[in-house]
Amino acid sequence: MDIMKKLLFILCATTIFLSCEVNSTHLESSEPVNWKIIDLEVASTDWKYSQNNANNFYSASFSIPELTQSIYNNGIISLYLELQNADGSASQSPLPSVRHYETKDDAGNPIYYTQTVDYEYSQENIMIFFTSSDFFEETPPNMHFVLKMIW
Repeated sequence: MDIMKKLLFILCATTIFLSCEVNSTHLESSEPVNWKIIDLEVASTDWKYSQNNANNFYSASFSIPELTQSIYNNGIISLYLELQNADGSASQSPLPSVRHYETKDDAGNPIYYTQTVDYEYSQENIMIFFTSSDFFEETPPNMHFVLKMIW
């Protein structure tokens, strides 16, 4: 009976392995690939606070004339939060960026919260959002972002 189980297992594994298929498409184009990298700075004083019953958040809007309808429809848009490391070097974190923090209240009790930075874009515009998990009104710090467009 043990041999039958092993044979059945081998038969099933072989069937699953042979039935798996990867479909990919490789497109070649005679047109060159273009890209544009744009630095975006949001000063702490430039964040706009939006408060409503469903959600409280900060936002910053940028006019990006280079983000054309063609790039919007056919390109790739990525936004990164640039972070300064303790050693003075920089790193980039792709958005959305979700970070968890702990601080202390006046009595020394821990307070845990999450900060989320995300974005949305449309033709010639990008909007960056900063939200704290408890929706308290704490102005975000100065932040540096790197917008990368490929088309």
